[in-house]
Amino acid sequence: MRLTTRVLDNLKPPEKGQRRIRDDLLPGFGVTVGQRSKTFFVMYGKERRIKTFGKYPDKRLADARNEARRYLSRKQGKTSYSSVLELSEAYLDDCRTRL
Repeated sequence: MRLTTRVLDNLKPPEKGQRRIRDDLLPGFGVTVGQRSKTFFVMYGKERRIKTFGKYPDKRLADARNEARRYLSRKQGKTSYSSVLELSEAYLDDCRTRL
């Protein structure tokens, strides 16, 4: 499904639990619709990890999609770091994207 602001406004929560709707424009990007919120996410890596990017309507769809695109463009799945400095920089970059 192609996510638009109109689509997001009209999405109804499931009777129980939550459901994920993926965007046709950006593979891996989508929105999780729950009882109380709609949260943007991106799924990446072989392990299919999930990273969230904020809640709709607090964050605009275009902003969340751009943030997800930038996140996906960076090298993913790196689990070993050559120094503590490299590890701490990766951690701080991750924090900046969420805050």
